[in-house]
Amino acid sequence: MKVATIGSYLAGVVGLALVAALSDGSLLAAIPAPYAVFLAPLVPAAVAFLTAYLTQHTPRSSGLGDAVDQAIAEKARVAVEEAASRVKVLVDETGQQARLEVDEAAR
Repeated sequence: MKVATIGSYLAGVVGLALVAALSDGSLLAAIPAPYAVFLAPLVPAAVAFLTAYLTQHTPRSSGLGDAVDQAIAEKARVAVEEAASRVKVLVDETGQQARLEVDEAAR
């Protein structure tokens, strides 16, 4: 995530330098020249940071081996099934409203 943000920032600096060298400068007229070189590339860097942050990542192995990972996954599956078995969804007659009811006795 950090490498992508830094790389995006540096690419923005290079791109901005090319725009400044090849254009009349009206594109960046709203930003004072000394600050434009450093502020404008923050936009793609911020986009890269946010997309990397919001991306769903693949679960990592615990590093303890496949048997341990499978045991952890099985315990998690059992815990979720137990929790789901104690919850009931109750819907009113109109089908418009629902509420959850937790069976405390099943603990």
